[in-house]
Amino acid sequence: MASSIDATKPTAGAALTADVRNNFSAAKTEIEALQAAVASAVSTGAVTTSGLTMSAARLLGRNTMGTGAIEEITLGTNLSFSGTTLNATGGGLTDAAVLAAARKLANSNFGGL
Repeated sequence: MASSIDATKPTAGAALTADVRNNFSAAKTEIEALQAAVASAVSTGAVTTSGLTMSAARLLGRNTMGTGAIEEITLGTNLSFSGTTLNATGGGLTDAAVLAAARKLANSNFGGL
């Protein structure tokens, strides 16, 4: 949308009331047109994941290669939401598993613990 605001007016030191009024009027008309366009896009559902609406229990990111629109990413196994917090369960190492791995490493590299 091309602007109707006259950037050459008012001239420095010689501002005419009519020039200022004309520019304010043009700015008001342009702002109202942009507001109407945004309201129309939102009300018709034209704005989706990359804008204002998305499905529940999703993260926003990008899985597809290259640059592009934001995509919804679903939660995988052992992931869940609690309010706005992402939780992960299972799949972690127990103290016994960590100790066993440390012993194995020590035995193979340092002659044992």
